[in-house]
Amino acid sequence: MKQLTKWVKNIFYILFLLVFIFVGVSLFQSNEETNEANSIFGFSILNVLTGSMDPAIKPGDLAIVKNTEPKTIKEGDIITFQSSDQTLVTHRVISTKKEDGAIAFETKGDANNVKDEEVVTSEQLIGTYQFKIPKLGYLIDFIKTPLGIFMTVFIVLSILAIEPIKKFLRPKAQKASH
Repeated sequence: MKQLTKWVKNIFYILFLLVFIFVGVSLFQSNEETNEANSIFGFSILNVLTGSMDPAIKPGDLAIVKNTEPKTIKEGDIITFQSSDQTLVTHRVISTKKEDGAIAFETKGDANNVKDEEVVTSEQLIGTYQFKIPKLGYLIDFIKTPLGIFMTVFIVLSILAIEPIKKFLRPKAQKASH
């Protein structure tokens, strides 16, 4: 039983560490002032804000987007691009075409009734959608608040302090029983 408890505890720590890493990377990647998608190892982590791609991608999901060559993108792929108003948009490619000798994409949100007005150029392309992490975007939004920062620091420091406190208290408890 003790072995099982230790195993479960280790899994919990690993999961917490992975979530913490994802949240940390996402916080450092987001640049809300310029709406740029910074990438690490060719991947961007983006917080989905609207329901234009519902049900495939919902608000509050984290979208993982990979830098991609425009020539590899085909109809049906989901891409992220920077629109002319500097907003990051993730929509499905409904057709590709050549415009002034360069590849361009017509896009549409799955939940939208009409295609996007703008044609997406290769220069606007951020990358292709790879997968999502459901609802983790809400956690990131919370962590950006003063209460969220306080709670995150408190939780991390508490977890780091648990083992030293146990080690400190354990010898006293053993001495008292002798």
